[in-house]
Amino acid sequence: TKHKRDIIEPDEFTMMRKWMENSWSRAKEIDDLERTKRRVYGLYLTIVYYTGMRPKEALGLRWKDIQSIPTESKEEQRVNRSIFIPAENAKTGRSRHLVAPVAIQFERIIEHYKKLRIEINPEDYVFINLSKTKRGTNTPYNQPAMERRLKACLIGSGLQNKLDETGRHITQYSARHYAAVDALMRGVSVYDVAMNLGTSIHYLEKTYTRQLTAMMK
Repeated sequence: TKHKRDIIEPDEFTMMRKWMENSWSRAKEIDDLERTKRRVYGLYLTIVYYTGMRPKEALGLRWKDIQSIPTESKEEQRVNRSIFIPAENAKTGRSRHLVAPVAIQFERIIEHYKKLRIEINPEDYVFINLSKTKRGTNTPYNQPAMERRLKACLIGSGLQNKLDETGRHITQYSARHYAAVDALMRGVSVYDVAMNLGTSIHYLEKTYTRQLTAMMK
């Protein structure tokens, strides 16, 4: 199916992330601003792969939408974040909360912004456009910009060659498929996965059951 082709395997995702962290973000020919852009994109990619947010949901995220969970232990609060997806950003037109282990990633984004002397306000978008012409305008990146970054990472890491060999086409939306399969493989209930992703149990079962059965053989 289309969804099967569009999923990066865990080892492939790890391969790309390591290249992004160890080579792409440390390239000698780039300036500090571009270095920060690459590091923030790497954190963005990790967050969407861990949460399964749709591209529009992730790019529309504001700092006020991200909270720790008071009922969790201190150790859990260092790991997890509750993320509010407002109705206007959700495909279904319904708001929801999702929980994912992405606290560290958001904290690192704040650290990178502080180095650029960017002030963090509750109404600010998380993934603001860092170009000099957009600085201070609270303008988020658009989806085409993120697709271009992803394409550069797939090619640069060598993963694109493997995808071509296996007939797969990866887009920003593929992160959602990865998150769904990863959660189900870890034994998370279909109900909880559906709540997190903002989709129906029927859709998850229809889309991923056969794939999961094949992966478990």
